[in-house]
Amino acid sequence: MSTEQFELSLEVKSAATASAIKIDQRDWDGIRVDPNSGDIGALAVLNDHSSYHCGMIFIEFQELESIIDIRTQKSDLPPASDSATFAYISSRWDDWILRRGAIEAIFEDQRSRIPGNIDYYLRREYAGNSLPPVKQTRTRGMAVKDGLDRLRAEGGVLHDKPQLEGYLHQYILEYIITTDEALDCSFIKPNPTGIPDIVARINRLD
Repeated sequence: MSTEQFELSLEVKSAATASAIKIDQRDWDGIRVDPNSGDIGALAVLNDHSSYHCGMIFIEFQELESIIDIRTQKSDLPPASDSATFAYISSRWDDWILRRGAIEAIFEDQRSRIPGNIDYYLRREYAGNSLPPVKQTRTRGMAVKDGLDRLRAEGGVLHDKPQLEGYLHQYILEYIITTDEALDCSFIKPNPTGIPDIVARINRLD
């Protein structure tokens, strides 16, 4: 039986250590989809303000209309989607933070090189396969927070580089969405305007 696919339009707000975010009208218009189409538009937010539930969350576009052009604390954002597809993508993003040495191997200040670094790292360490998942635990969110804190601390590769870290997370999300076997991405839509950041057709895991 074939798996249903949908088109995902995703804008990423992953600037490190930011306590609040702002989505403007152009952002919202970029992820707005026909609610009856089965497609999904969403905002990906790095939820690093919480010590217990640190991770990448996804808020669907219809939940965001009330905060357009309003700078909003991460703790006051609309509820995150309960989609199993987004939960899977978030978990696979966690794996990159939790696996020691992975971020150190792919990050560099010349951000355009990061996608190639991801490919090279996976070829070198895992014969070109996906990053192995890290075992799920009840304290996973805390472990992700600890991992980010370690990478951002003095001597860590992300120390004092919040903007570059934001690009790093966006590249990791794009890599997961476009290459993960379970998501089975069937196409990427060229997006010269830059909004949304990612447009792809992927499997619905719900």
